[in-house]
Amino acid sequence: MTIGIDMPNLGKVGRIQKKIAHIKRLSAKRGYSYCNRSTELKSRLWRLWRPFEEVTARKLVRLARQYKAAIVLHSPNDKSIRALKEGAIV
Repeated sequence: MTIGIDMPNLGKVGRIQKKIAHIKRLSAKRGYSYCNRSTELKSRLWRLWRPFEEVTARKLVRLARQYKAAIVLHSPNDKSIRALKEGAIV
């Protein structure tokens, strides 16, 4: 497994997540410009994760075809996501 293609740099992801959390706290106190910075960092974070997700999905589909297996996807609705965030069992 190579870092960068098969797996994103987790150290970089962690640092960006910490920056996002810090800037979100500042935006609650100080306003709009911090909110924009938080959005920029979230975008950067998704750009780091996206190639990993695509490669992993391709590998899963290839393996499922090879072994004639089914892939089951779950797309949660808003109600179940809200319940998970609140700590309820769905």
